Amino acid sequence: MATPTYSGIPYPTSSTTLRRDTQMGSNRDLNIMSQRRGSIGQIGQIPVTSGYVLDSTSSVIPAPSMMPTTGQLGVVGQYATGTMSSGIRADRSAETATESLIPKRVNQMDMEFQKVKLYDSRKRPDSQNFEESNGAMFSNYLAHRLARVVEDYRRYKYEEARNMSQQFSPSFLGEQQRRASSLSLTQRAGSFTQLNQIHSSRIEETGPVEIVEWFQRDNGREHRTDRYEIIQDFRRGNPVYRRGQNFFFAMRLASGRVLDLQRTPIFVTFNFGSNPSIGKNTRVCLTVTGDREFMQRDKSDWDIRVHHQDGNTLTLQVNVSAIAPVGVWSCEIQHGNEIYQCRDDIYILFNPYCSEDPVYLDNEQARREYVHNESGKIYRGTVRNPRSQKWLYSQFNDIVLPMATLFLDRYTEGNRDVIDYTQRGSPVYVSRALASMIFSKFGVLREPENREENFSTFNFTGTHSVFEKLLEQNFRPVETDQSYIASAVYVSCCRALGLPCRSVTSYRAPQDKNSLNIDMYWSEENERESDLYQPYQCWNDVWMRREDLSTPTSHIGWQAIDPNNKGYGPAPSEAIRRGEIGLSHNIYHFYSLLNSQIRHFYNNTFPEKINIDEIGRLIITKRQDRDEDDDEYEDITHLYKKKDGVEFAGTDDERLIIMNAVRGSTPRRSSITLRSTERLNLVGLAGRKEDLLIDWSPNVTSLGQPLQVSLFMQNTSNEMRSIVVNLFARPVYQSVVGRKIRQFRRQFTLQPSQREPITLEILPQDYQDRLDEDLTVRFYASVYVKETNQFWAGDEDVTLSRPKMNVQTRTNAQVDSDFPVSFSFVNPLNMTLTDCYIFYEAPGITKPVFRRCRDMRPGEMLNISDNLVPRKGGDTKLLATFNSRQLRNIQGSRVVNVRE
Repeated sequence: MATPTYSGIPYPTSSTTLRRDTQMGSNRDLNIMSQRRGSIGQIGQIPVTSGYVLDSTSSVIPAPSMMPTTGQLGVVGQYATGTMSSGIRADRSAETATESLIPKRVNQMDMEFQKVKLYDSRKRPDSQNFEESNGAMFSNYLAHRLARVVEDYRRYKYEEARNMSQQFSPSFLGEQQRRASSLSLTQRAGSFTQLNQIHSSRIEETGPVEIVEWFQRDNGREHRTDRYEIIQDFRRGNPVYRRGQNFFFAMRLASGRVLDLQRTPIFVTFNFGSNPSIGKNTRVCLTVTGDREFMQRDKSDWDIRVHHQDGNTLTLQVNVSAIAPVGVWSCEIQHGNEIYQCRDDIYILFNPYCSEDPVYLDNEQARREYVHNESGKIYRGTVRNPRSQKWLYSQFNDIVLPMATLFLDRYTEGNRDVIDYTQRGSPVYVSRALASMIFSKFGVLREPENREENFSTFNFTGTHSVFEKLLEQNFRPVETDQSYIASAVYVSCCRALGLPCRSVTSYRAPQDKNSLNIDMYWSEENERESDLYQPYQCWNDVWMRREDLSTPTSHIGWQAIDPNNKGYGPAPSEAIRRGEIGLSHNIYHFYSLLNSQIRHFYNNTFPEKINIDEIGRLIITKRQDRDEDDDEYEDITHLYKKKDGVEFAGTDDERLIIMNAVRGSTPRRSSITLRSTERLNLVGLAGRKEDLLIDWSPNVTSLGQPLQVSLFMQNTSNEMRSIVVNLFARPVYQSVVGRKIRQFRRQFTLQPSQREPITLEILPQDYQDRLDEDLTVRFYASVYVKETNQFWAGDEDVTLSRPKMNVQTRTNAQVDSDFPVSFSFVNPLNMTLTDCYIFYEAPGITKPVFRRCRDMRPGEMLNISDNLVPRKGGDTKLLATFNSRQLRNIQGSRVVNVRE
């Protein structure tokens, strides 16, 4: 069934017959809309209280004494000041009632958006400050794009504060804010607009066109974009279309104009980018002559046809090119000598359902997982114990798609000397541009300026909260030291743009990804002098057909891309597996990431031990349709590596060729070319007498329990052996290791055939205040045999099992009905947890909610309850995360089915 439209023009179907304007009652609607049209400030006599309002944590925040609209805006949450464009007056009786019920104090920590500085709604954003803080080129086009995103954010924040300030009772205040947090950004902005103005693209006082209807919700169902929140608002929804498909839109000419396409054709022009050009396919001019059939048969071409005409109302159907640039388009309509400029942003996305699109994915289950799934898992932990990190991608959220296209525009504008908007139709270019903008000084994320031991950045539950933090910081990138957050944000942006994407984790990853050697040096005291690899590295896979390569059909499928390292990729997984480092882009980066060898040097001599199977030991991703099984994963190591290395890298000479290509320099003697008596063996050095068998087994345990590692040695010779053993442990903070937690050093002798175990135990009080959210400890062990000069060294990462948060709620919910939830968690440590807080969110039910909690004593249980109101139907996931100064990233989740 077609959705009712704001214009009154029905969505075309096979049985549709357009009614006359008098039957639709459109004249009455237009009169009402004309009366409402005006500046944002024309609200009328609406009582707005001042004073303070309560947030959902029972903390007190300030409410604006009057709603600022146009003019210079103040800081959100403070006494907002600004020039009022028309008569807004405060109801003093309401103000008095509010102030008598609510204490006058401000908890700024509970309302971080008080620090948000917003832009003037009458002028472009502050380009000087923006350039200084971001270092990006700031063009007029980019200023316009930025202003549109910021304006939506400004509206929904002020609308939230205004709604709360109109309530008199503290209980109602908490209820109002809870309901406000359940609304989408466009819904909050839409309710504000309903009181003030009708979106100017709908009604124009002058010009050839009176009204334009994009049928965004009905077209969205056909294009499988109806889940995007930006199309849902009845009055302000923006159309979201997939390229390679048709869409309908309708227009009604202004009063007094005659619609005669034979005498006066209509020209519909779609523009893309800052300097649209027909020659570069960023400006498309379509002529409406009355033809009822498409002229072009190829989906790679734009086309237009008349579907229906009724008086001055014309319904058209447009075919979007399957190779059209992806992002925000604009539209203008010319009739005679006058041009009507539509002010709606038209989003054109990739189409994994269209075979002509390079991102075509011929598997419905895969499309459901890698394009439409709003939640997922990124894997962390260790190779022995992979642990999933749940994440809400929220690609249909009202802020994610605008932000993704904004960062594409920023990348294009900042690199106009080498690229232009023409390339935005290529998934190769788009994926590289996004990857370059995710982790950069003018992108979404950046590394922390001051890194200290036990450093941990702000914990997020999903991409929506990351983008909100970015907006609140005036586009200053969010600090994080976690590669999984960059990977998660990248998935959100790609899926929002229609590009199939997934997060991938490789265990035992080198820090230097431009070399095939990881050199570990041990001193005479058997001390490790450096650490050059990390427990895991997250990157992404994007699905596409590589039409930029000479053999595109042989490289259809997953392409590796790393948003953590200047946008390396996309690199075909098959090319990485075969070691085809001559192909683009940056295949050498991923090859060295997965195929480096670890060489152990003792007292700066030649390598004493070489491990070729330690790096890239396991490569995994989330299994399709397995959202609830926490630690279940899909092993995709075979896509990137063969069990015995790359297919042709069997000899030293072949390996030397690859290594020199990666390094781009001549080989050093100590790298791989050794004297004949020192030729390498894949497991050690040939000719060395090794009669001491060594094995060790770290014990995986739960947080709050003792942590142990046991080293077993057996003398297989007929002689006594003098042994020097060194065991120690350090905390691991992503790519940095901390100070030693505990060490054990011993010298002893082993009799022939004797087996001796040595155990290092770490008590909870030794590690519980030394770990970050990864809860990872790295054990080091070295053994030296004096009689034979045998040397053995190894290390192993162990991740402690963390407790889970218990989420209690119904599995079914109803749109616009109360939905109670509760969260509980027991402190597992024998220390008090301080600075406690909880985040929870669920796409379609609630935006991110921040709740500060009391301190938790050892063994104490925390219980938090809330009452949510779902705003749209479908399956969604409620995800909650607990954090404190001593313990972080305790998660719990529930899948919820919301009925319409």
